Amino acid sequence: MKFSEMQNEFMEYHTLACHSEKTIAIYLGHLRRFRQFAGDVEAEQLTEELIKNYALLLLSQKLAIATIHSYLSHLRAFLHWAANKEYISPKLYQSIVLPKVGKKIVKVYSTDEIQEIFEEIKAFPPWIQQRNRLIVALMIDSGLRQNEVSTIRTDEIDFALAAVKVHGKGRKERFVPLGKMTQSILAAYMASCPYKKGEYLFKDKLGGTLSNNAIKLFISKLQRKLGYPISSHKLRHNFATNYVLDQYEAYHYIDIYRLMALMGHEEITTTRNYIHAAQQIIACRSNISHLDQLALPL
Repeated sequence: MKFSEMQNEFMEYHTLACHSEKTIAIYLGHLRRFRQFAGDVEAEQLTEELIKNYALLLLSQKLAIATIHSYLSHLRAFLHWAANKEYISPKLYQSIVLPKVGKKIVKVYSTDEIQEIFEEIKAFPPWIQQRNRLIVALMIDSGLRQNEVSTIRTDEIDFALAAVKVHGKGRKERFVPLGKMTQSILAAYMASCPYKKGEYLFKDKLGGTLSNNAIKLFISKLQRKLGYPISSHKLRHNFATNYVLDQYEAYHYIDIYRLMALMGHEEITTTRNYIHAAQQIIACRSNISHLDQLALPL
């Protein structure tokens, strides 16, 4: 069996499993890259040496380590599937060594910076400005992903519960809380938006559904106005960090399972990555310097 035939069967598997279009597109792009390197080889021509040379090629191209990790991990998942189908030996996917991706601390915005972010959101007519403010509020105050914001349905907002049902990765649904300020911005947007009909909450200037790409462009333009980086992911990460800090200050403990539920994570290891920065901040705030007890000449 040729590589292209295995690839087509693999993509068909993802389609039948109802995986998202984004997931399918990522796998397709990564496997095409490997195929451009190796050619449309037969299954028995897939060797550990070939895969090692592909990894070395990626490293020589001076790509980001996270990018190389993504290429190789998706290739390994494909080879794992092919091994389960008995098209190749399990030794192939087991031979792939994933580069270690270092952990970077995402910037935690100060109260003044969050105030500045909202002050820089300016648009005309006024309902567009309220819409854009609501987009940021849902990311930084409720922890929504970019795609989760664009797919909010108007009839799934529960003002009595102060929550909204969102549609996350893998078609998993969850409720997320709406703070009082976010509720106020939401009410102002819904009252001022001239387009009341339609399934989805967010509308573009012509009354159509606001696309995921339009939100991405808005956040990108907002970043250019500010003196520090901002993205949908960074806003979501700030929600997680501030949630941990506020919970620890109020209750003196961190409920990682509650945060896991709010973030829509399937694995708790993913949630642990988000609380890493918060734990460091807590440690710094509570630090008692031994050196401060000394009287050193200056």
